[in-house]
Amino acid sequence: MIYKGLKIEDVIEDNVGVWSQVCESCAKKIDHANCNELIPLDKYLCGVENCQNIAKYYLEIESKKYINERSF
Repeated sequence: MIYKGLKIEDVIEDNVGVWSQVCESCAKKIDHANCNELIPLDKYLCGVENCQNIAKYYLEIESKKYINERSF
């Protein structure tokens, strides 16, 4: 899935919506758009392809703003 130019490989779709987690570096690439740091994510890796940083933000993905590259 591509979201604002980031290729997200760890995408969660549940009753809350579609989301992933991102590190500080990847959040900066999208100007922290839809990033929420209120949820503790210190044990998760960034959901962006080829990024192995520890996630800092919960990323709320709005379905009307992404390109789906695979089916869920």
